[in-house]
Amino acid sequence: HKVTIVSPSGEVNGVHSTYYENETVTFTITSAADKYIKNVIVTQGAESITVNENNGEYSFVMGKNDVTITVEYGDTVALTFEPSELGETVLYTDSKDNPIASGTKVNDGTTINVTANPVVGYTIDKIFVNDVELTGTSFVLNGTTNVRVTYKLMDVTSFDSFAALTDADKGNKYLLMGRLTEVGSTNCFIEDLNGSTNTIQLYNYNNPIYTAGLAVGDVVVVYGEFTIYNSTYELTKLTIIDSIKPVTNIGYNDTKLVWSSDSTTQTYSVYKDGTLVSSDLTVKELDLTSLGLTEGTTYTWKIEANSTKTGIKSEATATLPYGAKYTLT
Repeated sequence: HKVTIVSPSGEVNGVHSTYYENETVTFTITSAADKYIKNVIVTQGAESITVNENNGEYSFVMGKNDVTITVEYGDTVALTFEPSELGETVLYTDSKDNPIASGTKVNDGTTINVTANPVVGYTIDKIFVNDVELTGTSFVLNGTTNVRVTYKLMDVTSFDSFAALTDADKGNKYLLMGRLTEVGSTNCFIEDLNGSTNTIQLYNYNNPIYTAGLAVGDVVVVYGEFTIYNSTYELTKLTIIDSIKPVTNIGYNDTKLVWSSDSTTQTYSVYKDGTLVSSDLTVKELDLTSLGLTEGTTYTWKIEANSTKTGIKSEATATLPYGAKYTLT
């Protein structure tokens, strides 16, 4: 009996032109570039014949009449994901449960699971598939696709609620944000940024170097375990998520507003009388010539030191008559 092949996007290999009834027909298929085998159908008139597949080799038993082998193909498409310093994105398929490297060609229509592993102190914010926010953590691949995961800082525990913890909370993990009031070789104290009178001790057993580079006045974000020692509320086994150096010495230098900070990496925002006039500055000065200031008029300046990593800020203000060489420490 005659065998007809319909294979628009690949080659069917090993098939003879005719076979006897009950003879086994065995063949392989080579897909064209960027194609995959979606379905293999063998028909005898209106009747379908069962096709077996084993490690890429297909077979069926010839029936009483001529047959047609039809191969349906789908597209393989690029699947990419954007890296983030705040976490690792891993993509998995439902069928194989193997990680997919960014840029890999994947069969269109495959269900993809997104697993994101944030760094310490962060949690997943949103998952975007081709810039559309994903509901849940899986999607069906439809054409070339880019996956982007955004992260956010974990909920910061307030100083008042932290100080209200009890023995039952020991060992639980918390995230705190505050200003350093004391820095020792193995321990520090931080105060609240939002008006609470509570102070919290930060303590790292047998790990004194965690305080390296920190100084009184720095704003820090820390993650660690709650404990109580001699009635002192402590956060131990610490990870320093981020820190911001304070702004000092605001003043004028001719037509520039200048300030000081021990940081060489953070950025700055400048407010004049409560209105933002410049942001994302990487230098510790602002040219004032375009602001139309009046000589001798007093202005209130606020300088914010910003962290792009966590969104924490440290700020300082100065009220100065324009033109004077006044500074604020």
